[in-house]
Amino acid sequence: MALTLVGAVIAGWLALLVPVLALLASRRHALLVPIAFVALAGAGVAAAIGAGEPVGAGAGAFGRVAQLLALIGLFAGLVSLREPAPERTEPV
Repeated sequence: MALTLVGAVIAGWLALLVPVLALLASRRHALLVPIAFVALAGAGVAAAIGAGEPVGAGAGAFGRVAQLLALIGLFAGLVSLREPAPERTEPV
């Protein structure tokens, strides 16, 4: 919940990705690492393609695609779940 509120300050309505990624983490936790990797790699490619463009052009690292992919990668990397504590078995 706290991550969603922090994300809302950073990303606005895109912070709704946090609960979606948390739901994904609860069902398929192993998918978060590939999602974060692909999203951040895509953000890097988008930034490299638009390198040299003026900031006001909305291209490269300042473009919508790069920013969206960077936020997805960030949120996927930050979402985590507590693992259940192992059950203790008492010796008989």
